[in-house]
Amino acid sequence: MLTGTGLWLDIGATQIHLRSDSPHLASQLQRVYGRFPLLDRADWADLHLSIRQARGLRRWMAPQVCFQCDGQTPFEPFSADSPCR
Repeated sequence: MLTGTGLWLDIGATQIHLRSDSPHLASQLQRVYGRFPLLDRADWADLHLSIRQARGLRRWMAPQVCFQCDGQTPFEPFSADSPCR
């Protein structure tokens, strides 16, 4: 569900469109945002987020993910197994 068109998460004041190929993210989202509505499709999102696995050798030796918000990369890739608290 996170790959392809992604999902829309309605957290009240903000609606987020999220796409990811990270195998760890779905369980973390469920744990943190499990009480908020998840939608397969929406007409609008305040934020468009992408969390993708880093490419190259780094992907296999020390897996990292790259975060983008509305097409911008605000910080460097980080560890793929970073816990969501």
